[in-house]
Amino acid sequence: MNQLDFLNQYIGKNAIVEIDKLKIQVRILDGRFSFGRADLLVTPIAGSGEKWIASGKVSVCEKV
Repeated sequence: MNQLDFLNQYIGKNAIVEIDKLKIQVRILDGRFSFGRADLLVTPIAGSGEKWIASGKVSVCEKV
């Protein structure tokens, strides 16, 4: 699996991001590789804004 395939499996999916002990439902908008790490651009399901998050902190959900 190359880097593009890796990112494409995430883009457009719903996920959970845990920040401290707060879990937030997000949609994954985009992905990138930076310094050997995969980052995902997420936006909250309810609310506004966007943030790049390390892919290891994002749990993809089949149903949110």
